[in-house]
Amino acid sequence: CARGGVLPVGELAGGASSWEPAPAESPAAAAALSPDHGARRGTADLGTEVAETRAPKERSVEMQEQTAGQRDEGTSPEPMLKNLRRLEVPRKDNSNDEDAVSELSTPTDLSNTKETKESNNEQIMIRKLVQEVERRTEAIQKCGSEIVKLRRKLQDSEDHNLRLQHELSAIKQQNQNDFDELLALTGSEAWSESIPDAISSKMAAVAKAYNQQKEENALLKERNKKLEKIYEIAKQQEDKYLALRRGQRAQAEHLRRVQGDLGRLDAYKRTIQTQEQVIARLEELVEQRLRAEQQQRRRPSSP
Repeated sequence: CARGGVLPVGELAGGASSWEPAPAESPAAAAALSPDHGARRGTADLGTEVAETRAPKERSVEMQEQTAGQRDEGTSPEPMLKNLRRLEVPRKDNSNDEDAVSELSTPTDLSNTKETKESNNEQIMIRKLVQEVERRTEAIQKCGSEIVKLRRKLQDSEDHNLRLQHELSAIKQQNQNDFDELLALTGSEAWSESIPDAISSKMAAVAKAYNQQKEENALLKERNKKLEKIYEIAKQQEDKYLALRRGQRAQAEHLRRVQGDLGRLDAYKRTIQTQEQVIARLEELVEQRLRAEQQQRRRPSSP
């Protein structure tokens, strides 16, 4: 009640059970007015109707939990929202409610009006919860799409980094081969005047390649830093996504409890309707009895 504003079921039951029948003169009226008679009929109707409505609701809740457990990204409780909208009771017109309140004369009618207002309040609360769940679902879907984009970008950057590492390894191997060739030339017995020129050209080429590799290494370091920042952002987004998902599960549990309260409220309403029918029948019997007595009084007495 503190979280969602749901009224306890005990108050609803108290409003329905506070009525006490007036004593009847005939045995048939006394039997119909007895609390045991109304309780037996209300309990039988309540048991059958709750048994019929409980199974579909439990199956819908289990399907929602399975769907939430199977999806990893972009989770949305659309099946749960559809089931909740199907369970909503249509809102009644306020003018009809005011006319009905003015015509009530028994505690049972007043209790029925109170329960109708409480049901309308619960419907308003459920609509607010549905809007909140839809808003969080959109946020979760947006967060999931951003995480997917960041992961793809990170994968592309890692692939590019791997290609650059392969190219760097190939260049290092080429430099090592050139160095070995230079060592072979310096250690060769066929030393001539052309050898120093070849060595100088090789050294210049090696120095140029070294400078290029140094610049590429600096670029790779900068890209690595950017990738680390992107990874941290993706990690934070994933943590936010998990937090929203946990909050959505708690919200779904609260909605399921509200649905259970609405089912019990409907059962109490049907019980009250049955009691009102019994009261109407008793009033008809009392009126028939009064008319019969009036007719007997109007007849002239025999000599």
